[in-house]
Amino acid sequence: MSDDFRSPQIFGVEVELDGSAAVMRLSGELDISCEDPFVAAVSDTLERGAGELTVDLSDVSFIDSSGLRFLLELWARARKQQFELTLVQGNGMVRRTLEIAGLDRVLPIVDRGSSRTEPV
Repeated sequence: MSDDFRSPQIFGVEVELDGSAAVMRLSGELDISCEDPFVAAVSDTLERGAGELTVDLSDVSFIDSSGLRFLLELWARARKQQFELTLVQGNGMVRRTLEIAGLDRVLPIVDRGSSRTEPV
């Protein structure tokens, strides 16, 4: 019998703004501990004039219910403030978590390299 211990990966966010289009690349674990930096990065990006926001989940290693809530709140904010939101699909466990929660049928998720913006 072997024990499988995972070490937490520190959350990171990197934003590139090109005119009104912004790409926010997330990395590490998207959980309750990163709520403040996530919300601050989103707010700062929108205040800088982003009318299109792409959130890249490719390098997110883990997402919990808090992370799912962040994405749902961002989607609701996009609808209310009328900016275009696209999420780039995560890998492995992140993809599966979104599928189990049914968010892959609600949120505007695309595969990496895709230009589609409707739910996949």
